Amino acid sequence: MKTHVQRIMGWLALILLVVWVSAGAAETTRLTILHINDFHGRILPDTKTELDKPVAGAAYLAAMIKAERSKNPTGTVLLSAGDMFQGTCESNGCQGAPVIEMMNELKFDAMALGNHEFDWGMTVFNR
Repeated sequence: MKTHVQRIMGWLALILLVVWVSAGAAETTRLTILHINDFHGRILPDTKTELDKPVAGAAYLAAMIKAERSKNPTGTVLLSAGDMFQGTCESNGCQGAPVIEMMNELKFDAMALGNHEFDWGMTVFNR
């Protein structure tokens, strides 16, 4: 009887160990967070830098985002902390429409609102 109970306890311990180990072996998911803020309507590249090439702008941003997403296609999140629209003639003249088009094309996942998102009033904001 004692041997039978020990055998049952041994099997029970083995089963619990297998369940515990397999639960701990869950697949790890890698998350890549891409974040920008204070873009301020810079859809065109900035050529006035000390670098050998233009920086900023929608095309530059799109290329960087594409490169990073290719490293983790299903686990990349693109976020903005706001102040995306106001700041350049290109964006101001169209009340941010080119920036919204860029953000839709780049598939931003979420955006916080900055103070400049309200610069053109609630009618423009609600569009």
